Amino acid sequence: MTTIIRTMRTHETANVKAALVTAGYTDVKVGHGSGTAWSWLHVKVAASKPQGCTCTMNDYGQREICQLCRVARCEHYSKGGDIVRAATGRHGEFENFNVQVELI
Repeated sequence: MTTIIRTMRTHETANVKAALVTAGYTDVKVGHGSGTAWSWLHVKVAASKPQGCTCTMNDYGQREICQLCRVARCEHYSKGGDIVRAATGRHGEFENFNVQVELI
């Protein structure tokens, strides 16, 4: 990979992370893929669970997500995607990024 591309990726990662922190997210991880996925941007944010959360654990130790958390996760996913689009200019068929939201 050339130095120019590596520098562009570093700036893109820093810009996205700064935009997410400015938007109020505190636990933010941003990175790029490797190999054939080198252009993919991977974003992981943590957000607080909504008040009134009624999530439970099932018999297999997996969390059964409640409706409040489901809606909150969708809202944070959309908000994160909008922030990434604004910070990177990625759109349409070149929108190679994924956003993961963890409710804590």
